[in-house]
Amino acid sequence: MQRVIRYLKSHGRALYIGAGCLTALAALLLYRLGSLTTNLSPDESKQQLFSSSWRHLTDNPLNLPYTAVQWVMLHLFSHHGVTVTRLTSVLFGALALVAFAYIVRRWYGVRAAVFGVTLFATSSWFLHVSRFAGVDVLYLWALPTLLAVQIAWERHAKLSWISWAAVATLGLLLYVPGMIWLVILSIGLHPGQLLRSWQHTRRWWQWLVLVVVAALFLAPLLLAFTRHPSLVQTWAGLPAHFAAPGHIVRQLVHSVSFLAYRGPIDPQRWLDRLPILDIFALVMLVLGVFFYARHAWAPRTRQLVGLGLVSAAFFAIGGPVSLSLVVPLAYLIVTAGIGFLLHEWLHVFPKNVLARSVGYTILGLVVGAACIYNLRSYFVAWPHSPSTMAAYRIRHE
Repeated sequence: MQRVIRYLKSHGRALYIGAGCLTALAALLLYRLGSLTTNLSPDESKQQLFSSSWRHLTDNPLNLPYTAVQWVMLHLFSHHGVTVTRLTSVLFGALALVAFAYIVRRWYGVRAAVFGVTLFATSSWFLHVSRFAGVDVLYLWALPTLLAVQIAWERHAKLSWISWAAVATLGLLLYVPGMIWLVILSIGLHPGQLLRSWQHTRRWWQWLVLVVVAALFLAPLLLAFTRHPSLVQTWAGLPAHFAAPGHIVRQLVHSVSFLAYRGPIDPQRWLDRLPILDIFALVMLVLGVFFYARHAWAPRTRQLVGLGLVSAAFFAIGGPVSLSLVVPLAYLIVTAGIGFLLHEWLHVFPKNVLARSVGYTILGLVVGAACIYNLRSYFVAWPHSPSTMAAYRIRHE
């Protein structure tokens, strides 16, 4: 008991801050979750019907992290209302934000991370996907989780349980269509971390645990492939039928233009043709690109470029891969731009407390304005759009 008290005294401030952040996140993701649109959209209703049957999940385990949790939610609560149907997306949205926060804290420092996480958490795309009952949120979760696992694995390679957790998480990521290529790319660009983990796994039982964990997580997927070989194509991120080359090129351009110019036409998940990034985020994105261009040969730059190209390519070919795979990458670069801006400001005023305070205040005000803009876009403008009201027409008794 005394050890617990000492821990609380020494880490009390961090615990209070963490509890406050979790409370704010819960309020953001749960506020009017079931009443903002009142009804489910056709895609949400279809997803609910699929996840309500365990037989569907065993026949087609793709996106199993989402469908299995949603199956539990639907059977845990007898009334399958709109709120219960969307709770799974809220969970994965929160996990995506935690992974994102861990990455930017390690890459860019505390100050840039605070601004970057705030922007990402209040961004319209994050709110749309994290409060929509569909598997799109898996792509929002998958890429930050992959990078966070890689960072944690590299920092704590000597801890066996970290290796086991990393293998288990990678096993879950492989259930997301198209993620196999990003996993291979990340491991291929950093083979040393996997070798170091193997070097620290010296005892036979540690090897056995790794093998058993990998087998348990991959067995349902491999069994489904033997029963339904056609699932392999979808699992690889490929469409059933490839579009014309011109259409693929246009989609490739859209993977960038949707961020800055005109957004997608999808009233179930988005407001008209609004670009995904607001003006401030777009400016920070340009600064982030400039920052990484100055470090073009750094391993992190190569990894982000590789992940971005692969994600955009699979979105362009029109398969199951969602644009939500690209958005977290964009916000990682946005946070890099914020970190670069702060670094340059502090470099000019290294010891001037007043100038430092003014810089933080101005940046905080601009970030706050961007957050208010995105929150109003999602909570006010989107549900009152005629196209949105037409899309959410399925009633639940």
